[in-house]
Amino acid sequence: MEVMPLPVAFDFTEDVWNTSLEDAEEQTARDVLAELLAAELRQARARYRLSNGQQQRAPNEILLPAGILQSIARDILTASADEPCGIRGCMVFIDFEEPNNRNNNDRKQRIGAVKCHPYTVNTFELYLTLRPHTSWTSKLPLFLQNLAYRSTMVISQDYSLVKRKLFRSSSQ
Repeated sequence: MEVMPLPVAFDFTEDVWNTSLEDAEEQTARDVLAELLAAELRQARARYRLSNGQQQRAPNEILLPAGILQSIARDILTASADEPCGIRGCMVFIDFEEPNNRNNNDRKQRIGAVKCHPYTVNTFELYLTLRPHTSWTSKLPLFLQNLAYRSTMVISQDYSLVKRKLFRSSSQ
């Protein structure tokens, strides 16, 4: 599991968002995109802590499986490969699925959004749904979970990525 530290800086000024990616460029793009996702998750946690009056309910830590952000970034780059603007035209919406609710879409909470390139018009949207880790600790009563984990949110390795195009080309 990875624990996301709060302060992380990354350089978004590099032009790594090319539509034709070589191996080194693809690795750089994947790393930058993973950092964008991590920064958005940190901001979502901070927004939740500020907007929620109950300090003890806000997550102090978000635990992610090792390599999940790189895996998500790789899937996002794959989904954007056949788009006219590539990754530049991508808008990623990050949702969190409520525990024990995989069949009901109404129980998703929007926790953040990442615009991959700030000056390019969005040509498609990706909806990333993160799910909580369901382990034996989810069977514990709530007060024991709070004592044991002190408001730690554990994210599962399982996620979904849904693509929605915002345009239709004349050839389709």
